[in-house]
Parts: sequence; structure tokens; C-alpha cells
Amino acid sequence: EELLQVNLDLWGKDETIKEMKTREMSLQHMVEKLNQELSAKELDITHKHQQLSLLINKLEQSKEKIELLESNVKKLNQTTEKWKKDCEIAQHQLSITEMASDHEHQKLNDELQPNNRKMEERL
Repeated sequence: EELLQVNLDLWGKDETIKEMKTREMSLQHMVEKLNQELSAKELDITHKHQQLSLLINKLEQSKEKIELLESNVKKLNQTTEKWKKDCEIAQHQLSITEMASDHEHQKLNDELQPNNRKMEERL
């Protein structure tokens, strides 16, 4: 009877060992599957990180281009303002020159007027 009990105990332990090995195999399979999923997700994250880095670089380049354009617009505005002032000065100088020219013309006419009368009287 004791021998039978020992055999039953051994058989129970053998079954427990088989169950544990089966469970171990199942767990190993699950670990392998999870490792594969993890590797796939790591690849996906690496790919997304690369895409994000490219986008960041493009944004930085765009920012630099915008800053350059803003600087160029500022310079153009300054140049435009300078040209406006130069045009106002030139217009003022032209007005003065025209007035001086009109004055000289009138002065010459005034000087020639007596000569014109004398010529008319002779004719």
C-alpha cells in the first residue's frame, strides 16, 4: 500500500512536472510573440522618429527662409522710404528750379521788352 502511495505520488509529481513544462512552453511562446511585437513596435517608433526628425529639419529650414524673407521685406521697406524721401527732395528742388527758371525767363522778357518796342517803332 505504501508502494502504491509512493507510485501515486510520483505519478502526480510527474503530471505536475508535465503541466509545468507545458505551461513553460506556452509562456515561452507568449514571450517570443511579445518580443516580436515589441521589435515591430520599436521599428515603427524608429521610423516615426526619423520622419519627425525630417519634419523638424524642414520646419527649421522654413523658419530660416521666413526670417530671411522678413529681413528682405524690412530692407525693401527701408529702401522704399528712402526713395520716397529722395523723390520728395527732388520734387522740391524741381519746383525751386522751375520757379527760378520762370523768374529768369520773366527777367529776360523784361530786359528784351524795350528792345522789342524799339524794333517795332523802327518797323
